[in-house]
Amino acid sequence: MAMPVRQTCPYKESECDEMLDKEYKFYLSFENSLCRDYVTEKIYNALRRQVIPIVYGGANYELFLPPRSYINAEEFESVEQLAMYLKYLSTHPKEYLRYFWWREHYKLGYFSPFCELCAQLHSVTNQQKTQTYRNIEQWWLGDSCRLTPRIKI
Repeated sequence: MAMPVRQTCPYKESECDEMLDKEYKFYLSFENSLCRDYVTEKIYNALRRQVIPIVYGGANYELFLPPRSYINAEEFESVEQLAMYLKYLSTHPKEYLRYFWWREHYKLGYFSPFCELCAQLHSVTNQQKTQTYRNIEQWWLGDSCRLTPRIKI
């Protein structure tokens, strides 16, 4: 049995984007930390492509992404169940395409996090809201992150 050819491309090159759009159906967007308030650009990069992002992290993705625009690996009991679902989607185009419904209703945009922070700080509505942490170390290192994943990968 022949081994599959491993495809590579230079990071952040248009070739990679084209390869994703033409040859892949899914994109693993796994975070390197399982923290409640931590989502990196990986997920948004995947949403720009013609692939379904598979997320794995500690965030509540419903707060950051349109519903049914991604697959959360931790919603499966095992990697095998996740793989079976991905195989199912790969062979059922109507089900696969349902993950792209949001494109008719949402638009991806890019904002500098620093400009966004400044705008939020000067926003009248946000000046009236407050959120405080009594112990920033506890928030940062305490219960906002976890070391144990819900699904073993």
